[in-house]
Amino acid sequence: MWIPIALPIVQGNKDYRDYKELLENIDRLLERSGIESALQEQDLQKAKAQAKKPLTAKDRVRIQLGTSHALRCNIIHWLSGEPVRKLAVHLAESHLLQNFCHLIEFDRVWIPSKSMLQAYSDAFDEKQIRDLVNVLNLSTQTGVLGLSNKPDLSIVLVDTTCLETNIHFPVDWVLLRDAVRTMTKAMICIRRHGLKHRIQEPAKFLSKINTLCIAMAQGNRASQAKQRRKDTLRQMKKQVRCVEKHAIRYRKLLDKCWAETDLTRKQAEVILRRLDNILNQLPAAVKQAHERIIGERLVPNESKILSLYESHTQVYHRGKSGCDTEFGLQLLVGESAHGILVDWDLVEGSPKNDTQHVVPCLERLCAAGIRVTGMVGDKGFSSEKNKKLLKKKKIKNALCPRNVIELKHKQEDEQFVAFQKRRAQTEARIGILKNRFFGNCLSVKGIERQRKAVALCVLSHNLWVLARLLAQEKKEKPVKLKRAA
Repeated sequence: MWIPIALPIVQGNKDYRDYKELLENIDRLLERSGIESALQEQDLQKAKAQAKKPLTAKDRVRIQLGTSHALRCNIIHWLSGEPVRKLAVHLAESHLLQNFCHLIEFDRVWIPSKSMLQAYSDAFDEKQIRDLVNVLNLSTQTGVLGLSNKPDLSIVLVDTTCLETNIHFPVDWVLLRDAVRTMTKAMICIRRHGLKHRIQEPAKFLSKINTLCIAMAQGNRASQAKQRRKDTLRQMKKQVRCVEKHAIRYRKLLDKCWAETDLTRKQAEVILRRLDNILNQLPAAVKQAHERIIGERLVPNESKILSLYESHTQVYHRGKSGCDTEFGLQLLVGESAHGILVDWDLVEGSPKNDTQHVVPCLERLCAAGIRVTGMVGDKGFSSEKNKKLLKKKKIKNALCPRNVIELKHKQEDEQFVAFQKRRAQTEARIGILKNRFFGNCLSVKGIERQRKAVALCVLSHNLWVLARLLAQEKKEKPVKLKRAA
């Protein structure tokens, strides 16, 4: 059972006191909004459905405490921006974080390992987290959170951005290096566990492909650079075909004889999936490199492989200064006037036109119970269809029109001008999300885990914003002086 402790009073360190106040406010928000208890009840009901016998009181406490650990450790993970290995150490040395995450028990302080922290990030699905965010947002309107001034959720400011995936810059011949590296390491792993086939030392494959990569990178500096790069790619293709044949043999050997090793079937399947992922994409990756370097032909974006590990990554030509092209996923963000995120959507596949986001955004907000009275956005969101829809729903249309004459007419409306000035701050909100919370890219892999990560990031962000609003109101509250007797 978790036991709160009295933390030592720290003097002379304002940053620590502010951080402590932030966590205390977040703790109050979790309790007053009821999202933590609701999540605990969901996990209890799930455990009851899966249990073969009734749960004891001890089982209920264990499940509730585990849910609390998972939720609070995820919040700290996104607030701190630390990788799980560093976060595990930070939790072990900080009484403040231990107290917040409910890690202090009667006779010990239990600290989750990096693997457990990683498992916590998969403890909840995206729908659960989205429901928590909606409950938290609606709680701001009921007064239960203790905010004197209720944040306005009716005005939604929308914008899209590219959330970069964790890949290196997509160079065609580097994909071949990645394929050889992954297949070779898988073969080394299989050999280490007792299954061997007659081949040369697998580490030599890595040495050869690295040598060819160096030659390819330096090819532009030499005379007859184009022909040298073509010759080097032909050698790389030959090396890839050689490693591919060995990888296929080792894959068949592991699938057939895994019982002769010290691996379980699940562990063997992890290695098999790793090999299958590369072997299935390798022909297309080789063809792509051949077309672009030897054939000197362009490859369409829709059929281009940007990463062997994050195959759903898309190309974004945004034309921005210092970042003309980005590689990642499209993210829609909808915030309120007070900076609370009320809607978001991580798009799988090719990026949508901004005009296509308005209808789904309004549907999600309606399902969440938020009554929208105004929508603000840039020219990308404006279209005749969206204009008619907002008029039909009696929603203030503050989307910047594309037509110059219509824009001049709208600029006579003071409310429209004020909304468009406020819209500039949405860019800053996106910058806060990408730089402070995500760390410039999505560190997790796979679209499902990335959706969960975005949802957890939004939940942590909104708790952070509301906790800061509570702290601000406390500072602005006038101090009443007692009359002298």
